[in-house]
Amino acid sequence: MKTRFVSNVYMGSALVDMYGKCGNVNCSQRTFNDMRKRNRVSWNSLITCYEQNGPVSSALDVFLRMMECGIEPDELTLARVVSACASLSAIKEGRQIHARVVKCNKLRNDLVLCNALVDMYAKCSRINEARCVFDRMPIRNVVSETSMVSGYAKAACVITARLMFTKMMKRNIVSWNALIASYTQNGEDEEALRLFRLLKRDSVCPTHYTFGNLLNACANLADL
Repeated sequence: MKTRFVSNVYMGSALVDMYGKCGNVNCSQRTFNDMRKRNRVSWNSLITCYEQNGPVSSALDVFLRMMECGIEPDELTLARVVSACASLSAIKEGRQIHARVVKCNKLRNDLVLCNALVDMYAKCSRINEARCVFDRMPIRNVVSETSMVSGYAKAACVITARLMFTKMMKRNIVSWNALIASYTQNGEDEEALRLFRLLKRDSVCPTHYTFGNLLNACANLADL
């Protein structure tokens, strides 16, 4: 039955995607290997599988094989590869992808891909490069802005992070967590607690990450 499925490129790609979403990397790779014919969707599904489940470095390996096979990547391919670069702090490879994006009008303004680039630069502590991508985006959303808040927080630019946070039209728990973490990591524990009270006032549901940062803030204050 499975052999009959993988002989069809659409069914085979769907199986690769399904196994990846279920976290079964081995079955995803095996199904991909068994496919007689592959298309861009097949390659994207396997890249996504490794980017989300690991080992993340394999996502880059699959991408290189995809290019060697003459399959042209699309915005989804590049967004996944950029996310893999962010996880690996592979700034060199990330910049190479960015250079490719800049040359293509179709890719240059893609929201998901630009968000991935902002996030990648922010996580690699290249906040100025993240800001350049952010400023050139014709459309931004809460993901774009949260990545910048996180990036400024990581760079210990707490005031700039707070300013970016204040200007956000819409905030989610990731945005709040990024700013709270910024205060705790930079020794401004009382401000972190004040921010938590604002979070509760806005009826935002905290996560375990929120409470972890608050416990750190309380522990630091107890030591004073």
